[in-house]
Amino acid sequence: MPRARPLALTALLSLTALLPLATLVGCADQPVGVPPATVSSPAPRPRGTPHELADTVHAAVVDERSARLSGEASDDGGPARLDGSLRFSANGTDLDVTGDRGGPSDPADQARKRSRAITVGPTSYLRPPPGTTPPDRPWVRVDPDSRDPFQRYATLYTAALRSAVDPERLLALAVAGGRITRTDVERDDGVETVHYTLQVDLPGGTPHPGQAPEFRALADAGVRSMSFELWVDGRDLPVRAKTAQHVPALGAVTSDVRYRDWGQAVRIEPPPRDEISNPA
Repeated sequence: MPRARPLALTALLSLTALLPLATLVGCADQPVGVPPATVSSPAPRPRGTPHELADTVHAAVVDERSARLSGEASDDGGPARLDGSLRFSANGTDLDVTGDRGGPSDPADQARKRSRAITVGPTSYLRPPPGTTPPDRPWVRVDPDSRDPFQRYATLYTAALRSAVDPERLLALAVAGGRITRTDVERDDGVETVHYTLQVDLPGGTPHPGQAPEFRALADAGVRSMSFELWVDGRDLPVRAKTAQHVPALGAVTSDVRYRDWGQAVRIEPPPRDEISNPA
């Protein structure tokens, strides 16, 4: 397995979630001169505990099935632009997310510094920037049980990515070891939301078996706490997410992500088998 370069590690770890949701407007046949009626979203309702918040958001996102995301992340390596898709089901979240660190006006620079991660079911795949993997097999299947240094890095990266961009995983971490520290009702990008501030504490040592693999991967990497903010609208759909954590290998890692296009079709598939360096 090729060894991850420090640049690739720096370029790939930080990420999280932010979601603008358009106000729904209904329009029926109207008499001339009469403006169409506006269909308002329900008023957002504050939830009292991480469990209650996680349950209501889970039901809402599974009902919508999909969303797109965009945002920014930053670590010691500088800022990165994020873009991708999420597909929700009762069994978990599939994702396809690209991170660009290159200059926005320089496509060649973007290509040299671009990373991409795909998760379908329990399996994740990572495509680091060029030069880390063979050109004809640029993808790596992530093996959380491997002790290979690159695989350990890939496991940590996908765990950090998922905890940043997937609101379901973010709330799972909050349920496992977090608390709501503040709740405000406010408008975000024109949408009435409940703005939650949460704090998550990750234990040292070996977490108990019931904890998610992402929780264990972050704790094993030395992450001891993370704070995040989540904006949720009146339909219990995430609008925006911000995260902050200290990763020993990268320093301060932050992200700010917005969600949009709820319910629109997305395509998330594993990479072709002949492009994977270590196919199953």
